[in-house]
Amino acid sequence: DLYMPAGFAGARIPLPPEGGEALLAAVREIVLHQDDVAAGQEARVLGWISGRTPRLIDAGLVIAGQLVMADEDWVPTLLERMRDANPERRLRALAAAGGAMVRGRIGDPGGGLEIDERVEACQEAVIRLARTDPEFEVRAAAVKIVAQAGIPGAREVLGSIAKDDPNQNVRYEAAAALVRGVRGDPAR
Repeated sequence: DLYMPAGFAGARIPLPPEGGEALLAAVREIVLHQDDVAAGQEARVLGWISGRTPRLIDAGLVIAGQLVMADEDWVPTLLERMRDANPERRLRALAAAGGAMVRGRIGDPGGGLEIDERVEACQEAVIRLARTDPEFEVRAAAVKIVAQAGIPGAREVLGSIAKDDPNQNVRYEAAAALVRGVRGDPAR
């Protein structure tokens, strides 16, 4: 019932409900990705995130977040993952989208360009997570992205969250973001 990828007890992970073959297939995909230094990795990682294999979805979201791979073409898939029932997956999707928003790969963090409906939908999803996600860790992470990504109306959203969120940590993050400054805010 356990898979030991590194051969020692601390590395044991439970087999997924899909079975051992699904886990081995996911591991093979990840190894193939790590060995492939040629172009096209973004498409492979997006394929993982768009797929149905939980291990590949999670690995793809982590890689996309760390390497800031996402762009506007990834938005529909990231939106789907930000609505996932798994809070860890929502956090990973939020990190991937947030990093891309902050770096200008999704939208224009300076606010000078017109945004399309994909960018607007991504911004709305981040605000929705900041306001209403059932997990305070997800709300706190979304609050940071709201401030850093230059989302229109960020100051008002953060002010409301700083006053009304039921969790002290989230209220603190919103208030701290207001003090640090909101990207694109002339008062910054």
